[in-house]
Amino acid sequence: NCQAGWAIMILASLRPELFGPVIVAGAPLAYWAGVHGQYPMRYSGGLLGGSWLTALTSDLGAGKFDGAWLVQNFESQNPSNTLWSKQYNVYSKVDTEADRYLEFERWWGGHVNLNAEEIQFIVDELFVGNNLAAGRIQMSDGETVDLRNIRSPIVVFCSKGDNITPPQQALDWILDLYADVDEIRAYGQTIVYTVHESIGHLGIFVSGGVAKKEHAEFSSNIDLIDVLPPGLYEATFEAKGADTANPDLALGQWVMRCEARTLDDIRAMGGNSPEDERRFATAKRVSEINLAAYQKYLQPWIKRAVTPRMAEWARAMHPLRLQYEAFSNRNPAMAAVKSAAEKVRDNRKAVSTDNPFLAFQEQVSKQIVHALDSWRDSQEALSEATFLAV
Repeated sequence: NCQAGWAIMILASLRPELFGPVIVAGAPLAYWAGVHGQYPMRYSGGLLGGSWLTALTSDLGAGKFDGAWLVQNFESQNPSNTLWSKQYNVYSKVDTEADRYLEFERWWGGHVNLNAEEIQFIVDELFVGNNLAAGRIQMSDGETVDLRNIRSPIVVFCSKGDNITPPQQALDWILDLYADVDEIRAYGQTIVYTVHESIGHLGIFVSGGVAKKEHAEFSSNIDLIDVLPPGLYEATFEAKGADTANPDLALGQWVMRCEARTLDDIRAMGGNSPEDERRFATAKRVSEINLAAYQKYLQPWIKRAVTPRMAEWARAMHPLRLQYEAFSNRNPAMAAVKSAAEKVRDNRKAVSTDNPFLAFQEQVSKQIVHALDSWRDSQEALSEATFLAV
């Protein structure tokens, strides 16, 4: 999803005549931006020494970067859900939840391999380099990517509940490019953004509630967005009710309104201090040094040692794949489990809702979630403090 957002913005800046309204959801366009105490993933590049690990992972995959590592990083942001809640939810509601669980896991587990050059470009130029918003990306023909060249309306959808791409990372590129709204108008650009209060990174794309509200309103009002005069706007959504003017003209249950905003409204969301910017610039330089050292001293040896068969075996042994393969029909030991499961299913009797053991089970589950959340919060605080200090 993020790759699609970046690709659209880059192509629309290079070939603006080919594009209608550009909608970008959940893609970090200003990757370093954020506020202290939240969104610690932005510190990872500095704490891990930069993008040399990306090159190493691609080399161990014989030129392919296994997307399962990206998913594992994502899941590590919420250990209580990854290690407990997701499994507990399906087992505690086993009579009704299995199909939904399996449908999501099949989609979520469809990991995509990336070419080594592709992921290295993304990490160096967009993540650690933060070069898209700064206008420092050059194509192979020498043409520079300048987002100010985009002439069609740009719609940015982000959320305060998104710990991967918070609003600052989705919107601070506007502050990097323009001094004020008058400059946005001078370039003939129309930028519309909306900030959801709580939905997470995945929910922006797959939540049924978001699809019925924000997605539906953006789609049905795309012609309105296309004729907005140049400027900066925030799209707000209100439930259609008795006070709605001309409710018969509004499709669905929601009404979208575009309100004029200034750059101060984006600044009010928070962002980096000059000291933070220098820290991230240092992390970028450290990344360049480490990557160059890896490419010179280690990469030639690793490339010679890794064969395509070894890379395929490593992908098959990845924990996110192995956790399902080990309990699938491919494991002969699971035949007995399959037989036992059929018998249990035929004779199952659910306990009553007032069963004391059920209440105890729920209480234990809440305590486990609380413990894992507390551990995550402490680790995030430690990683931020370490980055800021080092």
